[in-house]
This record gives sequence, structure tokens and C-alpha cells, in this order.
Amino acid sequence: MRIAYLENARLPTEKAHGYQIMKTCEALVQAGAEVQLFVADRRNPLASHDVFEYYGVPKLFDVFRFPVLDAMDVIPGANAFAYALERRSFLRSVRRARLALLASDVWYTRDPVVAETLVSLQHARPVFVELHNADDRVAALASRVTGWIAISEGLKRYLIEQGVAEEKITVAHDGFDPDAFAELPSKEDARRTLGIDSNVFLAAYAGHLYPWKGVDAIAPAFSRVPEGVEIAIVGGYPNDIRRVEEKSGNAPHVKFVGHQSRKDVLTWLAAADAAILPTSAQFEIGKSYTSPLKLFEYLAAGLPVIASDVPSAREILDDSVATFFKPDDAEDFLRAVGEQRAESREQRAKSKEQRAESREQRAVAEMAKQKVKPYAWKERGKGIVERLESRIKNQESRRKKGILIVTQAVDEADTNLSFFLDWLRELASRVSVVHVAAWKTGEHRGSGAYRVSGAHNHAPLPGNVYVHAMPKGKLKRIIALKKLTFSVREDVDAVFVHMLAPVAATLGLFWRLMGKRVVLWYTHGSVPLSLRVANVFVNGICTATSPSMNLKTIKKIVTGHGIDTDRFRPSDAPRLAELVTVGRITPRKRLESLIDLVEAVRKAQPSLPFRLRIVGEAYLDSDRAYAETLATEVARRGLRDIVSFDGAKLGDELIELYRRSAAFVTASETGSLDKAVLESLSCGTPVLAASRVFAGFDGVHVAPSGWDEDAVAFVVSRLAHPTTDEQARADVARKASLKTLISRLVSILLD
Repeated sequence: MRIAYLENARLPTEKAHGYQIMKTCEALVQAGAEVQLFVADRRNPLASHDVFEYYGVPKLFDVFRFPVLDAMDVIPGANAFAYALERRSFLRSVRRARLALLASDVWYTRDPVVAETLVSLQHARPVFVELHNADDRVAALASRVTGWIAISEGLKRYLIEQGVAEEKITVAHDGFDPDAFAELPSKEDARRTLGIDSNVFLAAYAGHLYPWKGVDAIAPAFSRVPEGVEIAIVGGYPNDIRRVEEKSGNAPHVKFVGHQSRKDVLTWLAAADAAILPTSAQFEIGKSYTSPLKLFEYLAAGLPVIASDVPSAREILDDSVATFFKPDDAEDFLRAVGEQRAESREQRAKSKEQRAESREQRAVAEMAKQKVKPYAWKERGKGIVERLESRIKNQESRRKKGILIVTQAVDEADTNLSFFLDWLRELASRVSVVHVAAWKTGEHRGSGAYRVSGAHNHAPLPGNVYVHAMPKGKLKRIIALKKLTFSVREDVDAVFVHMLAPVAATLGLFWRLMGKRVVLWYTHGSVPLSLRVANVFVNGICTATSPSMNLKTIKKIVTGHGIDTDRFRPSDAPRLAELVTVGRITPRKRLESLIDLVEAVRKAQPSLPFRLRIVGEAYLDSDRAYAETLATEVARRGLRDIVSFDGAKLGDELIELYRRSAAFVTASETGSLDKAVLESLSCGTPVLAASRVFAGFDGVHVAPSGWDEDAVAFVVSRLAHPTTDEQARADVARKASLKTLISRLVSILLD
């Protein structure tokens, strides 16, 4: 299942919603979904930061940015108008990107405004809204949205009051990352780092200082915090800090730390004796609806919580881990701090006497950690994915109208494009007719069925596929394509141009004027003028991965690869102690690095017999020169008995090579998701890769820092004990199967 997550947000952002969005996407992927995140391309003071590194999230999904009109903070006093303009332009981008969104199975958002646009689109996918606050639009969306994810029981009650059927609602509180709390510094080390006296009682608040968060209400008590107690307010914008400081008066025992990095926030929590959750009851969002990220992190740090006694807090907390005080009551807050301090003092005294952490201290910390366990992000993602899958109705499959395809070759013997026949067979099962205009064709039979002779013969193309051979010469081909389009105009609704940007640039407007949807498939790192011109006239540009098409355009549609997992499957034959790499022989593949890997493996295990097979052809003169350099280097290092150049392999011969190999190796760092890697994984063959782009697949060991000890050990273990990785195969079948790709393409072309 592919999820398109759409949010009119600036990422990265110092606000908590950015972290929550990124962790939710990570959790959805970990639960087995494929995710594409679409956000606004706004001016951003944090633009120099990589969004994944900023949040400490692995790159398991793509982030796409929609163009918007961003005038925020440009005209003093006009931010309300600027935001309305920005939001309107974001929604326009959503509508313009409909084809890209149709490649997903589910549309997901936190914003009811975005949901309004999504449900109005033609052939809309099931829309799910993750609700974080009450919204006037909910009642109107109640019957149009497929499902609602409420972050609290209070929001569930609100949704029901607005007319949403209870069976459409799933409660999924916010979460925490267990890994982030697995190795917190000790309290002593954290206090040394922060300069906090080891004898004081430290209560920490971590988060923003919006009025509904409740810090304003308890601030009048700050001036009366007693000696021996310190309160740390970690977070908040400068204006908010000044506002709260004014309400605090002279408060020598309160530190306003300001915005901190994630790492520093965790250090403050590690240093604390207790945490503060002062949510105001004067705002419904705080009283009933919120699910504070900070609360789960407090508990994960093993801290007792000094908490405002509001329903939203009671959904998670009880007296075993919290000392409650009356909401918005500064005096009662001081009382709760005193109680928690007294308890901590008693525990510290026991700790000193026993020279160890007291039993009571350990018990409270353990209870806090046990209470928060079910709220890990990973568990949250699993619950949401299960709910999404259960709510999606099986749509009755229906035969759609026809497609005209323009491609370079329909030929099983073509080294680069033999896979395209598999695409045509799968397309034929989903549409009424497929007309294919090809520069090069194989043999034909009957009304257009295609037959391949020779060792790699497959079943002929279905009878509803018609292959039309185009003449040589650019002008002749353009004329022939126009004639063909006119002759099949009643049969086809869309034109799919495969890897021929000049054709899309030349005939895109002609096809659009004939009322046909035009989609270009393009997977190459270069951005030629023909691609830029084609972008003006086509409806969309499909590509396998985000780095495989570098033109920045809202028409870009990332579909993923399509692997025929029925053909590319493991066999029962034993595997050999062989490594394999498959692809064009070109400097971009960094094959010289694989020669280094062979030497490293031989050095680590001199007695281990193994081979490296380099499978592929050199097409250009520069590629052939590179291939000669590689061969010379192999000879110079005395590796001819280990490294072989096997030329191109096709069809069953290639599949058999994957099946018998112990591991596939690739040093390419182009950023593209190499189809050969996925074919290998589909055959159950594990992979060693230099690029992080493969990190999202099971069965892949990523070595971004080079062939280190772990990488060499991975290869040695695979060569010594070659086995089939069934989990890797299942992962490819779920994420990158041919059926999934063609289903997406048909939706993009005809929905």
C-alpha cells in the first residue's frame, strides 16, 4: 500500500508538528507501507539542514515540495493575508499534482482544509485525516472522508458529536522513539554538562509556550519557588519567553533555556528529577484534545510528572506516575512541586544511605517506562496501517479504455528494453487495447501479437496489443505517429511516451489538442532541453525514483520500479560462492570499487574460493575505454582468476545468474534505485550497496562509508554460507512489483 501524506507545512521546522509528521511517516514505512510526503516549498531559515538529518529519521521515504506563493513576514502586519494566499497556492498545487497523487492507494493529511480539496478531486483515493484539534470543516467532511485518526479520546468524542460514524474513527495517541531513550546520559553526567547543582530538585518543562500549554497560568508562582528547587523551561520563541518572564516576576530559581536541539532536550530530561505538564483547562485543545509529545518523552525518560489534572492528561497518566494539581492554579502547582520534591528527597536519602538508587526511585521510573511502552512510534504506525487497510474497500476492477505507447524497442533480444514486454503484458490485462509505436520491433503474429524466437522465448503478447513499426528518420516518424494517432483516436484515451523526451516535446501539444492525456516516462540524471520543453506540454512525467529525474516540476510522478516477481524468483538449486553485479559498464557505476572489495575479501579470507561476475556491456567509446582500464587493473592485481567480465545477460540466463549467486554487489552512488538490485532481491539474493538509497529494503547491507569491516564480513558470511533471503523477496513483492507499478501507471493515464 502506498500512502501520499500531504501537509501544508514548512520542513524542517522548529515546531513539534514537523517532528511528528516525520516520525509518523517513518512508522508507516516500518509497518510495511510505502510513503511519499508532499509539503510546501516555503522560505525556510532551516533550509540548509537536510530534513532527515534534522529529525534523526532514516531516509525511508521521499519528500516532495509543492510550489507556493510565500509572502509570510514580508509585509508587516499582513501575515493573515499572506498565509491565506500561501494556503490557496498550496491547494492549487495539490490539484495540479493529481496525477502524481493517483499513483498512491491512500491520501493522508492532518489538515481538514487539504482534505476538502482531496475529496473533491476526480477519481479521489480514500482520504484519511489525522485530527489534532477541533475544526469547523469536520461536519461537512464527515461522510466524505474514508477514515479519521484521532490523537485522543477527547477528539474521538468530538468527531462523533460532529456526525462522524464511530467505525470510521481510530484513536492513535502521539508517540515516542524508544531508541532515543535507550542510552540517556546518567543524571550526574547530564547535570555536569548543564552546570546544574547535583543537590537541587530539578523540574523540567520541554516544549513551546503557547497560552494553552499552561505555563502562563503557573508563571506567577515562579517567584516563590523555594531554595533547593530549580525549574527549567526548555523551549519557546523569544516573544513567548518574554511574556512568561513578565508574569513570573523575580524568579531566581527558574531558568528559561529557549529552543534547544533534540539532543540537548534529552540531556535536560536526563538531568531532571521530575517533569512538568501544566496544560491549561481554559482552552479545549489543551483540556480535551491534545496528545503532547513531551508527555510520552517524560515517561520514556523515567520521570514522574507534575501534571495539570485535565482529561487529556488522564488518558495517559495516573497517580502511580504523576502528581496532579488543579488546572491553571499557581498555588496548587507549588503544592504539587513540594510533594514531588519531598518524595524525591526521601528517595535520595535512601539512595545515599544504601549507596544506590532506592527501590522507590527505581519503581517510579520503571512504572513510567512501562506505561509509555505501547506508545512507541513503531506501534502507532502499525495500528494506523492496519486501520487504513481495513477501511479501504476493494474496488471492483474494471476494464478501462486504451493507451497509445511510444517506445524505442519491442524486442526480447534488446539488452536494455527486453523488460518492456512484461509491461505490455500486464497493461493488456488492465485496459481494453494497447497500441505500441516502436522504433525497433521483433517478429509479429496475427492481429498484432508479438512472438519471440530463440532461447528466451516467452508467451506472445495478448491479442489486444498491437505493435506498429515506425519508419527511420525523425520527420518520417513524426508524420507516422500523427497518422497512427488519428487512426486509433477512438480507441485510446492516453499516450504514454517511454524514454523519448524529444517525441513528447514535439507531439505533446498535438496529442493534448486531440483530447489525450500525455504522460512521459523518464529515468536519467541529465536534464536536456527536450525534457524541459516536454514538461510544458505533457500532463505528467513518471520516473522510478526521485533522483532518477532531476527536473524540478510539479508534474514529476515517482512510481517506483516494477519487478516481475513471478519470473524473478528463487530456485531450489544450491547457490555458488559467487558475487554478481549487473548493469551498463560506465564510470558512474564505480566498478573499480568492486575490485577493491574483492581484494579486501581475499585479504580477510585467503582460503575462501569465490568469484565476482561483472555482467553488462559498454555502449559508448568512453565506456569501452573504461572497461579496458578495469580489465587492465584486474590483471595488474592478479585477480583474473576471481574477476570475470561476462558481457550482457538476458531473460532466463540473467535470472539464473541471480538465483545462483551468493550476493549482489553495487558501488553505484548515482542516487537512482537500480532495477538490477531489485531483481536480485526478488530472487532472494542479498545485496551489498554503497548508496543509502537502498536502505529501505530488507536484505540490503548498506556501506556508505566504503568497504569497512562490517561490509567485508557481510560478503564473507554470504560467500561461506550462501542462502536465499525470503524476507528480502517478500519486501520487493510488496513495494516494487510489476503489478503495483502497472496499476499505478493505469491510474495515472486513465483515472
